[in-house]
Amino acid sequence: MELLKKNIHMMREKGRTVNRITLEEDCNVPDSQADAERIIQNKAEVKIEDVQVDVDQITITGVLQVCVLYIADTPEHPLGRLDAKLSFKEKQNLPGAVPGENVHLKWDVEDINVSLINSRKLSLKALLAFTASTEEIYDAQAAVELHGVSEVSTLTKDLELLQLVVQKKDILRIKDE
Repeated sequence: MELLKKNIHMMREKGRTVNRITLEEDCNVPDSQADAERIIQNKAEVKIEDVQVDVDQITITGVLQVCVLYIADTPEHPLGRLDAKLSFKEKQNLPGAVPGENVHLKWDVEDINVSLINSRKLSLKALLAFTASTEEIYDAQAAVELHGVSEVSTLTKDLELLQLVVQKKDILRIKDE
């Protein structure tokens, strides 16, 4: 009896971490705009600029863009809009991370709170959540055929699979004069 085995290349999660950060900043209404009387709506969006991978940790650099719609105190301009950018640079422990490795990063604005301090100043507070993970390729052996035994029946089926062999980050350096 001979058991024929083949290797299957698969990806598995090597390390995962979840981190939450808070951003707080006071923002002034520009002199060219009318005074704020009441806040109607706010919207926040995270823009990731860079992710640096070190041994067992990553550094996330980005900007939180906040847009605030408010009611102004002048009848000729009843609405006002204020845009603000809050920069952040956050270190996060990620077990198993090595430089040059591809890191999957997901982010979410869990909470955004915009309140009036006075008619010319707003308070911005945000809670951001980051989920970072790394993957590794590993091989597992699976039985494919059995030779030399007549009493054993096997059921085989051909399957077409999508195959990803390696996912890496390419770096291209160009020197120009």
